[in-house]
Amino acid sequence: MPFLFCAISLLLCALVVYGWPLLRRFRKKEGMPEKSFYLQTGIDLAFGFGIGLILALVLTIWSGGLSVWSGLCLFALIDIIVYFLHLHTLFQKSEKPKSNIRKTLFAGVLGLGLLLEVFALNHKAFGNYGAYQEVAPSSFVATNAKVEEGGASIELNAYVTVNAPEGGASNVRFNFAATQNCYLRVTVGYSVDGSHFTDVSSYDMDGNNVDFHLVPVPNFAGIKSYRFSFATGNHYAQTKTVLLRSVSFNAKPRVNFSLVRFSLYAAIASAAFYGPTLIEKLKKNHDVTRTPYFILAGFAVASVVFATIAVFVQKDGLFTQYPIPSEQLAKMDTDIFTQLFDAFRKGQVHLDIEPDPKLVAMENPYDGAARSAAKVSYLWDHAFYGGKYYSYYGAVPVLLVSFPLYWLSGCTLVPNAFCLEIIGMAMLIPAFLWLILEIYRFICKKVSIPIYFFLAFMGLITSMMIAAITFKDGYYHEAIYHVPDIYGLMFFDLFLCFVLRAYCKREGRLVELCLSGLCYVLVIASRPNLFVGVVIAVPFYLAMLLRKEFTWKQKIIQFGSLAGILLVGAAVLCVYNKVRFDSILEFGQSYQLTVADQQHLTYSLDKFYPSFLHFFFQGPAFYDKFPYISCSIVRFSFDNCPYVQSYHGALLIPLFWGALLLPFVFWRDGKAETRAFSVLFPLFAIFFAYTTYSKAGICPRYLIELYHIMTIAGIFAIIKLGSVLREGKAFQPFVFGTGALVTFSAFQCLCLSFDTFDGMNTGDMGGFFLLMKSIFQSFHF
Repeated sequence: MPFLFCAISLLLCALVVYGWPLLRRFRKKEGMPEKSFYLQTGIDLAFGFGIGLILALVLTIWSGGLSVWSGLCLFALIDIIVYFLHLHTLFQKSEKPKSNIRKTLFAGVLGLGLLLEVFALNHKAFGNYGAYQEVAPSSFVATNAKVEEGGASIELNAYVTVNAPEGGASNVRFNFAATQNCYLRVTVGYSVDGSHFTDVSSYDMDGNNVDFHLVPVPNFAGIKSYRFSFATGNHYAQTKTVLLRSVSFNAKPRVNFSLVRFSLYAAIASAAFYGPTLIEKLKKNHDVTRTPYFILAGFAVASVVFATIAVFVQKDGLFTQYPIPSEQLAKMDTDIFTQLFDAFRKGQVHLDIEPDPKLVAMENPYDGAARSAAKVSYLWDHAFYGGKYYSYYGAVPVLLVSFPLYWLSGCTLVPNAFCLEIIGMAMLIPAFLWLILEIYRFICKKVSIPIYFFLAFMGLITSMMIAAITFKDGYYHEAIYHVPDIYGLMFFDLFLCFVLRAYCKREGRLVELCLSGLCYVLVIASRPNLFVGVVIAVPFYLAMLLRKEFTWKQKIIQFGSLAGILLVGAAVLCVYNKVRFDSILEFGQSYQLTVADQQHLTYSLDKFYPSFLHFFFQGPAFYDKFPYISCSIVRFSFDNCPYVQSYHGALLIPLFWGALLLPFVFWRDGKAETRAFSVLFPLFAIFFAYTTYSKAGICPRYLIELYHIMTIAGIFAIIKLGSVLREGKAFQPFVFGTGALVTFSAFQCLCLSFDTFDGMNTGDMGGFFLLMKSIFQSFHF
């Protein structure tokens, strides 16, 4: 196989190095290139192919092989690096060929990185593991597993016992059926007498990636048999039963070439060799034309269309058949957004679920201890008022996504919370990227494309968007907590986009002002705790109102329309709340059925200090393997919120120091509105944390909102500070230093995205967690 990958990679590289110049010439109508072009390019590619053949021979003889992706990436990079050297110059008959020492050294460093990647970081693939032996299902002794001719059907809490091979075993590979989509945790145990087993270690597996199916086993004299215990996960749409076709002892691991790991290595090498040259190019900004906006618009449309197609392809796990039987509607595996859709579909605001009569009869149904003592049946995290169940989550996802997808399905399917997560992220990511572009345009007028892409990519990580896509489905759908975050932050980003666009416009800003008002209403209707975000827009609204280039008649029309949208939106929300809870300002938080009585949660001064310590300064927990950083649990003696779980302080992330720098970098700007904005933004973040602590408590999922806000503040500060230092000698160290700090911040947040409480794990996004772990360590070794 390595030889096949070597040949295919050469063909792909040849298509690029020959095809691109030809297309460019044809476009410019320059005709065919000279024969020397084909000869020189052929020589360069031949060198790369020759080096690839030697490596393919080594891998074939001494390693456990490569996956398709690893093989194609590895050999394609060899061809690219060798082609980059232009070795054809060695055969030129002219005078001494001009050599570029920097380019040669750079290519050598990249080549060294490839060797380290293949041989040092994959040394397990070249070990001696003893005699290979495959054990068929007929030799299994299984508990809670049905052994058939095709394999053993593994269910929850199944055990499979296999006799140890002669000569011992260093590892075992589980050979599952090819199309299994599941999360498994396998516990390995051994026995020296064949009856009493000692469990050693547990390993996570993704049914789609065979590299995760190979695990080490104890290997010492006297072991008679091994026992493998299987536990399935609790993720949506996963196979509950997997087919184990056989197990293989002493299998060789495959070479795991990590493109992400090598890309990071190449980025560091590039910064070392070409950093100063790159910084000089970064100083040359580009005018913002409509092109970036067209690209972003195309990306947004493509994201939504692709996500819609994807969820319908996976409809068995992402939709619920409608109409829903009443007994199914009341079960916890029917999420609250599906229940809310059903209520709206029936023309009512309360959920069509009859509560337990004992719950209705309780003097205080919000007392969790009293509910447990009375053995009352209730729906977790639902609002309960006046003998009826309600959803205290915003209705926007249901109105914006659930009904359109329901109509697209022919009025037969309702998207569940996991589906709303996916569609929401397809809209949130383009909205965030657009906001970064508007921030750049607001500060610099011109955009440095490399810096924009760097900040946008890193910002997607530091804003914890990865953590918002989790598919855990146990006692209740974990996604019900992420959906309001996703949609609330999406409309918050769009709200800020339209405010900045309206402020930057010198004519015709009516549309932007109206859209900013609409987005703010949708923020409140999605995630009410983001309401205070309007304070950062107030200085810009006031500045626009006082500008002289618009007549008062124009201003009345513009801001009258904005006020009209805000008033209509406020009226709708007030009526919605009044009908449900007899109060125009009650969104249902006070009547939530959860761990603590929420009725009397209020703002108080004694909550400010603990909220500030938890949300901004609480230290992390450290581990010796990925994720190296996670949230920690800290409980102060003066904590007085109902729910204290783990967290990680925002100001321990270097990028977020920008929130503290905002007042300083904008203070000399000369405009009162930007100075006011720079002070209000960090105050908004602090008040948001205070609100979250006062009304909800401490929990890792609250990272998603606060880190998103802090990412925006940090990017504001970086772009502004860069624009101030651009023409001076300090720009180069600023770029290097800031780039390093932002990269480290992204790594911290990447680790936090896999927090054990509420982060990504094996069953999310096709085993994404295990793929990330493989960057930092060998598979299960």
